[in-house]
Amino acid sequence: MRSLIAVFVVLILFSGCEKKSEYKLRVEQELSSGEINDSLFLGFYFDMEKPVFFEHAWNLNKQTEIVNGEGAQMIRYLETPKGRLKQIFYPDFKDDKISAMPVEYQYMGWAPWNQHLFADSLIITLKKEMEGEYGTDFEEKLNPETGEPYFLSIEGNREIKIYKKDDSKAVVLFTDLSQIDLNKID
Repeated sequence: MRSLIAVFVVLILFSGCEKKSEYKLRVEQELSSGEINDSLFLGFYFDMEKPVFFEHAWNLNKQTEIVNGEGAQMIRYLETPKGRLKQIFYPDFKDDKISAMPVEYQYMGWAPWNQHLFADSLIITLKKEMEGEYGTDFEEKLNPETGEPYFLSIEGNREIKIYKKDDSKAVVLFTDLSQIDLNKID
């Protein structure tokens, strides 16, 4: 009888302990490696100060590498075998330094009848491009809320997540994991 009570007490204690998700464990492991990956694209990088960002963006604009979009958004056009691709981006800042860079992609020729230009295939193309550009591997995951697939790479402090926004748009989200509150990760 005492052993049954002891087992019951142990079960209660373990049920009260917080179980870390696979994702949170991975983030903690990568951050503890000390590896720093701060490069993004076009010379932008994590921790780039806001005035330096604007000066760099202005120089890229003068060189016609990028153009201004709506509000503060930056736009770059890329030529691909499937057609012209529009890249729209603007960083998230924390303490006036780049902490994340959401980048939206869409084929200029996208239309409901152009199935080959839908975001489903675009995320596959972006995954291959990012693997080559950053020398990283991506894991395919499923969004538990939508059931949609996405691709995830975590190396040191840099997370790259590629997902479908809607039928026409895909997103590549670069996040500096050293800038997030680990207590808010499930």
